[in-house]
Amino acid sequence: MLDLLDTAKLTDPSPTREAAPDIPPVTQLPGEHRLSEGAPAAMLPSDRERTRTLPRPAPFTLKSKRTLRLIVVAALDLLAVTLTLQIVMVLGYPAMGGGPLHKIGFVGQFALVTTLVLWLNGLYRHSWRFTRLADCIHLVRLVGIALFVAWSVSVAAVPMRLPDLPLLVTIPILHAALLIVVMTGMRIARRQLREARRVQGGTAVVHAPPRAARKAIVLGPPEWASSVIELVRGDPSAGLDVVGALLSEEGDAIGRLSGVPVLGGPEMLASAVVGLEERGRAPACLILCDAAAGSTAAQRAKIVERARKLDLEICRFSSRLGELLKSGEAGASPLLSTARLLGRPEFLMATQIVDECIRGRRILVTGAGGTIGGELSRQLAAFGPAEITLLDHAEHDLYEIDSQMRQACPTLPIRQALCSIRERDAVRAVFEQARPEIVFHAAALKHVPLVEENPCAGVHTNVVGTRNIADAVCEFGARAMVQVSTDKAVNPVGVMGATKRVGEIYSQALDLCGVDDPDAPRFITVRFGNVLGSSGSVVPLFTRQIEHGGPLTVTHPDITRYFMTVREAVQLILQSSSHALKRDTMRGNIYVLDMGEPVRILDLAQQMIRLAGYEPEVDMDIRIVGLRPGEKLFEELFDSCEEQVESSIPGIFEARSRPIPLPLLNQAIRRMERLIAERDEEEIRRVLHNLVRIPSGQADARMPFGDFASLMADYARGHFTVHSSGGETQTALATVTAAPLGQATKEPVPESVFFPASPPVRHVPIYLVKSETTLASRWPSYDPDEIEAVRDILSSGRVNALVHGEHTRNFETSFARFTGARRAIAVNNGTAALELALRALGVGSGHEVIVPARSFFATTSCVVAVGAEPVFADVDPVSQTICPESVERMIGPRTKAIIAVHLNGWPCDIAALKELCDRHRLLLVEDCAQAHGAAVGGQRVGSFGHAAAFSFCTDKIISTAGEGGMVVTSDEDVFLRAWAYKDHGKSHAKVHDGKAGSAFRFIHDSFGSNLRLTEAQAAIGTIQLAKLPDRLARRRANAEMLNRLLQDHPMMSVPQPGADITHAWYKYNLQVRVDRLQARSSVAEIVAELRERGITCGPGSCPDMSKEAAFASREVKTDGDLPSATALGPTNLMLAVDHLFDERHIQAIGSHVREVVA
Repeated sequence: MLDLLDTAKLTDPSPTREAAPDIPPVTQLPGEHRLSEGAPAAMLPSDRERTRTLPRPAPFTLKSKRTLRLIVVAALDLLAVTLTLQIVMVLGYPAMGGGPLHKIGFVGQFALVTTLVLWLNGLYRHSWRFTRLADCIHLVRLVGIALFVAWSVSVAAVPMRLPDLPLLVTIPILHAALLIVVMTGMRIARRQLREARRVQGGTAVVHAPPRAARKAIVLGPPEWASSVIELVRGDPSAGLDVVGALLSEEGDAIGRLSGVPVLGGPEMLASAVVGLEERGRAPACLILCDAAAGSTAAQRAKIVERARKLDLEICRFSSRLGELLKSGEAGASPLLSTARLLGRPEFLMATQIVDECIRGRRILVTGAGGTIGGELSRQLAAFGPAEITLLDHAEHDLYEIDSQMRQACPTLPIRQALCSIRERDAVRAVFEQARPEIVFHAAALKHVPLVEENPCAGVHTNVVGTRNIADAVCEFGARAMVQVSTDKAVNPVGVMGATKRVGEIYSQALDLCGVDDPDAPRFITVRFGNVLGSSGSVVPLFTRQIEHGGPLTVTHPDITRYFMTVREAVQLILQSSSHALKRDTMRGNIYVLDMGEPVRILDLAQQMIRLAGYEPEVDMDIRIVGLRPGEKLFEELFDSCEEQVESSIPGIFEARSRPIPLPLLNQAIRRMERLIAERDEEEIRRVLHNLVRIPSGQADARMPFGDFASLMADYARGHFTVHSSGGETQTALATVTAAPLGQATKEPVPESVFFPASPPVRHVPIYLVKSETTLASRWPSYDPDEIEAVRDILSSGRVNALVHGEHTRNFETSFARFTGARRAIAVNNGTAALELALRALGVGSGHEVIVPARSFFATTSCVVAVGAEPVFADVDPVSQTICPESVERMIGPRTKAIIAVHLNGWPCDIAALKELCDRHRLLLVEDCAQAHGAAVGGQRVGSFGHAAAFSFCTDKIISTAGEGGMVVTSDEDVFLRAWAYKDHGKSHAKVHDGKAGSAFRFIHDSFGSNLRLTEAQAAIGTIQLAKLPDRLARRRANAEMLNRLLQDHPMMSVPQPGADITHAWYKYNLQVRVDRLQARSSVAEIVAELRERGITCGPGSCPDMSKEAAFASREVKTDGDLPSATALGPTNLMLAVDHLFDERHIQAIGSHVREVVA
């Protein structure tokens, strides 16, 4: 019957479960053990399933149980009223008249009225099991009211002889006192019975370590200590018996607290322990309040230190319940603020564009059971897809996310796929059934040390698995694949990062296949840092270490990481992929979240210790354990071969990377598959790291890096077909389905070319210095991949595609990106590029164009070719480039433009020239023929003016087999005019309107010439452009070495560009002090002697173009006598420093120059 009085049991019909008190769990803190109270573990899914399926008797319903309880409770109170009334009547009311029936009627009526009043006043809504002082006070008040009503009604209703007035007052008071004692006693007895049963049952609510002793002392404020004593006393699962209390407040004024002796304040800890030991109650545990002994960490540390000296185990119990209730999102550590850790505002997603991409589409999520995959699935469901397929190889994880999704979205069609992405056929079967339109690829092995120790498994999942998913996307016509990557893929040093980098490269290669095909699937890569709360993240690791008492382990004192929340990561994935799909963004780019500043892990560890109420290195140690295999000291956002570009998405960057040809990638992956089968871990590491080094130029140079766009299109997605009409030649990518993606029929290049047996090294061609003649420049020299690219074009049979083909378009796109301009037009030579730029800008008859006196003659001839007149300005005596002061003196009423020549790779004073052009409303044309890759303040030449011209002839830094050129501009009108003129006046809009067919088309809106570059030249240019950064670095190193060798020579002055100048070092020009020459009288003699010794050299550019015979019959305007240009003529000595020279060559050249210039 007493079980019926337990109100907590009425909330759950199951007799095996009892609701826990409404107190949140308290986190266990560092170095010690934390007492906490929380609910018992939930029933496992399998248990729930068993409970649902096993037959059992019909349950006793909640309503009937409550009714029975109320009847029993009311009956007990009714009995108490009756018995107490009888006792009162016997003791003090003997004179009441009437027979036995009258007395029975009076007592019965009295008891019923009393019980009814108590019922109506809500007494029976209170549980006897949790009776407290406040409940007793409430009971006294209700009993008083009930007895007053009952006595009044009963005396008036039952005709009996009443006693004297004094007795009439005394008897009800006595009755009330007696009834209160009885009713309160019943309730207190029920509570004590509950506590006794809890002790016998051992309900696991308060946790302590198994080794904790039974005897304990509590130390803290009185209110807190009393609560803890009651909690520990009522929950023996803690294994603690509180034998004393030390109070941080009023320790001398209180003798006992909740039945426990008070032994003084915190300073009495040692004497209290000794006293208890003498009485045979030696404590082994100290239960400590977080705020005990004051608010400073130093005071708490002293208590902890004393306790440890006394061999007391420390159990901390937080008094800051409010802080715990205000902690962050579920699953996060209450010790850390997300914003505080990230050091930046959380990324917020614009949902409209995501909704447009996801709603009504079939979605597939790989790795759906993981942290990212699960959150992706949940957020995707909110946008109303037609169907979601959840793919994972882990049965339990897949079951969990499937159950969550079905419960949260009961109307959403959900398909589960228990499948490993390593198995190509299994992946294809899933795609065959689900036919997804958008695939989110989150499946990966991501734990750095594990993947480092198991490289075959890492490559199998992260490389082969990614290829299988991507290939299925192409085969089954999905619209897009969004790959989840990591910042560990940036400049990877370990296997995990390298495998993720290969996945990025593979997706990029496939994405670039659709450059000219709007229906081609998109392959989008999203890269971000560490995810808070994910498995393997440092925050859960530190939390576990704190709970176990430390120490916290940090791999290096200076290690840093970027952090983001799970929600942020998924929003980044959805936002960037939706923009890529809806806004038709540049293909091949990688999306990167702006994650603010990296967090120093040692600082994070110290912060978590302090927030837990401890002092680092005092209460808890931090141990430096050393970097793990494959782990980097710091993470980066952008790879060394990537360029950060502007993004239209706030808070998100885009990275533009150098791609790798798809045939090479497929050959490498197939080889790695064989190595996985052979379990050759060392070789698979070497192949993997060699592959990821190709874009940065750090792999063996024999690896082809050809015209990646056409190779990828040709091998992976289709072949070229030609539509010709009336002399017009157009190429289009025709999709073919004969062979699966990546299985080209063309004979592959031997793997020994891609993967030489020797370890990969930075390639610098070296010609041994056996004689003086080997010091001549060997540039231009064409690498095997460039020759192979030309051979492929000539043997392709695509005769009509030898111009205006995919190679040319790719070269133009890549070069525009490289320079920072919006548009580029490939032409057949640099002179044509200059002339085309002037024509497109409207320069012609009646105009004057200011040019430097010192340059190659094409700078002037192009002006005459368009009908304008050249005006010669002087040059700077140091850089030899056009002088802005001289230019300003030559500006006249007919001046239309200025040609700024970046001579020999040294950029001119472009800022001053731009200011002049802006002020006088002139056009600025950059002549960058000799300055590929040069820059001013980090901005590359070619991007400053209204248009720029580059040359690729003979020995230029990029050399496209004899001739070649490029016009770049960011002005769309200039681009369209130039594009039309270089190809007979064709309209760009009409050529690219997609209406190619068999009928003749009228597409010429103007007149022009034929300045087109061939496909073979474009293929060479594209390959050399990818190699340009490394080649420029070699040129720069050679020039700097020559400076060191020659700068102290009294007869020479070496070139010294300013700090904001990036010199391209097309040529190395130094000045010889001819007035001091002794053995030789001129630079000409020096040049002759050096050439005799086999050294490439010369006097440099034309000193004064105005003195050429071509101008003899023309009126020429010059800035006086052009003193600087005139002076440079006889003193300039030019040397070659191209990338084919190494240090030994430069050392020898420097020695010869010092010897000759004596």
